[in-house]
Amino acid sequence: MVKPPDVSAFRYAKRSLMAFLDGEQSLDWIVGVIGSSGIHGERLAEIFNELRDYPGDPARYEQALEACREKGWL
Repeated sequence: MVKPPDVSAFRYAKRSLMAFLDGEQSLDWIVGVIGSSGIHGERLAEIFNELRDYPGDPARYEQALEACREKGWL
């Protein structure tokens, strides 16, 4: 079964954000990933809401959230 592109892009963006929150990648990297994923607006807000209590670095969460707001994606 082939997954719809939105589902794959959503999972990719979410897993990438998790990697960023774990300190594995840079802010520029996650901004690039989210931008190229095409996941914006309500779908991107859904990812951030799901990861609000993720055990990664809360400061990095705020950095990524603010960067996405600055880009107009949220």
